[in-house]
Amino acid sequence: YISAHDNLTLWDKIAATMDPKEGFHTKDIRVRKAYRLAAAVYLMCQGIHFMLSGEEFARTKEGDENSYKSSIEINRLDWRLVQENRDILEYYRGLIALRRELPGVCDLSEQAASRIGYPVLEEGFVSFHVDNAGSEKWEELLIAFNAGERDRTVKLPGGSWELLADGTDSFLWENPHAIQGEYRIGPLEAAVFGRKAEL
Repeated sequence: YISAHDNLTLWDKIAATMDPKEGFHTKDIRVRKAYRLAAAVYLMCQGIHFMLSGEEFARTKEGDENSYKSSIEINRLDWRLVQENRDILEYYRGLIALRRELPGVCDLSEQAASRIGYPVLEEGFVSFHVDNAGSEKWEELLIAFNAGERDRTVKLPGGSWELLADGTDSFLWENPHAIQGEYRIGPLEAAVFGRKAEL
């Protein structure tokens, strides 16, 4: 999980720690990118997930990290945020729906960890492959997270790869387009690729 009933909400945590940077028009754009990246990181990991109610539409408690005795205005779900943060809500919806299509990510067996391989671990960047056996669509996944401040390039091995989700659109998998060779991932973005299953 990345947010719970205790401590700061995910939105408040990211907003408090992100500074505006060159290349981003506003701090809000940068916070939104980091928010989607955080969602992709944990929703593309194996295991059982839980989230704070309202996380999917950027719930805030106005920086109150210990709100058990705070007002109803702080603790309630502000449903106006659903419309204000429709882009974030849709990103969560797409990731959750994509996850259902990926047996390698949803594996809860004792052998789940054996599906993960070829990790690349660099400062601000991580990628790994996932054996997605059991899927009729994609037999292998390549998942990458770029938390850095510069573009990163991912090399795709042989085979027919498709981009399933990126840093702004988590519904690409519904109508994926082919990717070959290399793919550039922007700052504060995730990318999920699937290698098409051989028929």
